Amino acid sequence: MTYIDKNLMQDEVIIYPVRPHWIIFSRSAFWLVLAILIFFISAMYPIGHYRFLGLPQLYQLVPLILLCAAVIAFIPAFVKYKSTEFVITNKRILLKKGFIRRTTNEILLSRIESISVYQTLVGRMFNYGTILISGTGGSKDPFMDLPDPAFLRNKVQEQIERL
Repeated sequence: MTYIDKNLMQDEVIIYPVRPHWIIFSRSAFWLVLAILIFFISAMYPIGHYRFLGLPQLYQLVPLILLCAAVIAFIPAFVKYKSTEFVITNKRILLKKGFIRRTTNEILLSRIESISVYQTLVGRMFNYGTILISGTGGSKDPFMDLPDPAFLRNKVQEQIERL
């Protein structure tokens, strides 16, 4: 049972659950592709031997270092992906992020004044971005790395209209 499921109010129904966009894995994917590329290129064209240092050949060492970088970059992205929950319900918007240090944000739909969508050029190409929700009292709550933010904005607006 997730955090969101445990904290639903009476008669509250989940309308649209969202996980972070896959782009959060791009750094680890970059290192992995680079490791594979260098492995195949250096295997075809070995650079030299380093037997006098007791080290393996360079074409074996560099891809392993890059593979370690890919794993190191993957772990926090995976934790972020698994520990972030964004949900639109019929009464409010909920965000929970964090594994060890948890941050939660809940906004009642009746308290939302405006919703802004921010997308970079890369965000528009891969259809992800940030939603900034302005609530009554001047609070501005950003929800980052969400897939299809324009669709999410429309889903929130539909739920506000139904209130």
